[in-house]
Amino acid sequence: MAVRVDRLRVAGLRLGEALIGREATLTADLSASVTGAAATAAGWAELASAGGAARLDVDLAVVPGDGTLRAELRVHEPEGGLVAELAGLPGRPALDLSLTGDGTLADWRGRLTGRVRGGGRGRSGARAGGGGAAHPARRRRNGRRRGPAARGSARCRRPLGGDRGDRAAATTTAP
Repeated sequence: MAVRVDRLRVAGLRLGEALIGREATLTADLSASVTGAAATAAGWAELASAGGAARLDVDLAVVPGDGTLRAELRVHEPEGGLVAELAGLPGRPALDLSLTGDGTLADWRGRLTGRVRGGGRGRSGARAGGGGAAHPARRRRNGRRRGPAARGSARCRRPLGGDRGDRAAATTTAP
């Protein structure tokens, strides 16, 4: 069996407030295929609302025969946007997030990087372990990390969501 979508183009699909909390317009250009050899998806989607436009860029490939996964995901949204609102981020900060990774499904390694500007204060950081569960990294008032991620592979330079254009990066490894 094989399913192939050479191009799925959405030009201005209006989404109502009842569906996502405020009116927005979806525009997208995507392609995907699923065969016995691989599953792939690539393209972009943009969700525009009164708070600006959030954009997602996607390039994914899974090859079961080789047991490999390649992923490149990027999200960009200005302050006050819908994605931050739906995620419950205090102050609805601007977002620039990226997840990239490549490797076997048994030893997949990915890098999550992000930049959050404006909005309220928040926490960042995670690591994979113990069956793939994510554990948050928290900071004490003195700035030192605590919790499982403080001892793992997550590195939190500072809490996300401040007004200084804070950045964070974490490296995850599937067990």
